[in-house]
Amino acid sequence: MNLVFIGSAGPFSQIPLQFLLGTGHKICAVLCEQSHADPRFPIINDSVESLAHQNSIPCLSLNDDIVQILHSMHIDLIIVACYGKKIADKIITIAKWGCVNLHPSLLPEFRGPIPVFWQMKAKPQNPICKLGVSLHIMTDKIDSGAIIKQSSILIDDGLSQTQIMAQLAQQGITLIQYLLDNIECGINNAQAQNEQLASSMSYPQQEDFFLSNNCPAPNCSALNWSAPRLYNFICASQHFGQVYSYRQLNKTYQFHSALSYTLSTDDSEVLVENDKQQLISCHDGSVLVHLV
Repeated sequence: MNLVFIGSAGPFSQIPLQFLLGTGHKICAVLCEQSHADPRFPIINDSVESLAHQNSIPCLSLNDDIVQILHSMHIDLIIVACYGKKIADKIITIAKWGCVNLHPSLLPEFRGPIPVFWQMKAKPQNPICKLGVSLHIMTDKIDSGAIIKQSSILIDDGLSQTQIMAQLAQQGITLIQYLLDNIECGINNAQAQNEQLASSMSYPQQEDFFLSNNCPAPNCSALNWSAPRLYNFICASQHFGQVYSYRQLNKTYQFHSALSYTLSTDDSEVLVENDKQQLISCHDGSVLVHLV
């Protein structure tokens, strides 16, 4: 098949494109926000632009001229992974089998630009971090098209967002492989999303880094989070550069990273303070954080 790939920097774009390069299908073009206009100098980064240049694939911008160029390529399928802007209808409808998008959540939940953050913050009492990826048909409404296939994975402790996105991308290429092997069935049998279950999330704001205490027990000083869940949420979101804050024992603490966690049911455990480190009590243990 003649394919076009649309993406950006980072593993969630780079890993699928690297996979497609080895499938035997023709990558007619890579579309992205180009950062490097001079072909005399190499591009050394983790972008799809770099991969395109390394493999002598045309790297184009999504401008007004692209429609005519794509028409001349006789495209069978457009595959999108981690492109941060809305793609015009005249582009997503140009290929024989349309345009599909790889999204790092189990749609219809967590639509929008930063789904890993919201998945890690959801269900804070659950110590298990289970995230998902969906391959869906693109429509004029962001992340809302019919679902071709989905898959979920368990995330290891202490991963950064980049590492999590790499794991999700590796899982995502199995969905892309399924579609390439079953293109007619995959497109025609895609299932509409249940709008009653849908959630659309925005870019995190400062208040989203405040850890509220909803512990139901009287005089409870522990955060109503699981310790491993809190630790992994912090590790996965600290690249935003925001300060985390929480109130415990009538005092507000601010911190910028998590160092470790322990699991304990010993209610006699008390907070340990020094100038730089603090233990946050959770319902099943504690998390050691580095204070601001």
